[in-house]
Amino acid sequence: MPAICFFLAALTFSATAFGEEGLTTAATRLMTVAPTDATLQVSVTAEASRPLADVLAKVKEIALGPEHISTVFSTPGVASPAPGIPGVAAQTIYTFRLTVPLAQASASLQRMQQFGSANADLRIQVSTAGVGANLAALAEVQKQVFPELYKEAKARAEQAIRDAGLSPGRVLAISDSFVTTGFYVTALTTSAQVPYSVSVRLAFE
Repeated sequence: MPAICFFLAALTFSATAFGEEGLTTAATRLMTVAPTDATLQVSVTAEASRPLADVLAKVKEIALGPEHISTVFSTPGVASPAPGIPGVAAQTIYTFRLTVPLAQASASLQRMQQFGSANADLRIQVSTAGVGANLAALAEVQKQVFPELYKEAKARAEQAIRDAGLSPGRVLAISDSFVTTGFYVTALTTSAQVPYSVSVRLAFE
């Protein structure tokens, strides 16, 4: 799999608000973060009469367990309209979601596809539901961008206070935030932009 690198987008947003305890200014930068994990979706169709425990015992071989079940859907049986032609048995469709390291995604997909081919008693469909960055990856990008956004937010606060005819004082509070949810893409090597915001509250006189 080709190497993936990230860069920091040049788009910045800011917000300013006066309050009794000081003035707060936030600077937000859209960061491009490379994915670290892939979420695989596995659809397993079995006859409705087959116990879930039996299905789980089979798919355990591909690292799927009850904690990975996201949905369960049942379809009714259909009787044959003509004698001698078999009908369709009732079925239960289990959808599993499993998150794996991105570097292992292709191998995991292949292993699950081979498992499906070798187990004709179950109908198995495998796909990539999406990819995302884990908290460690987001924190690494955050660490690189924080000094610049802090400096920008503080400078904006000082300027806004001066524009109001007041004098900026000490820093009262600093906070930051960033999105931690996964992002969905159509390819395993696609990156995504994640907003990261730093807020600074300054006293004024």
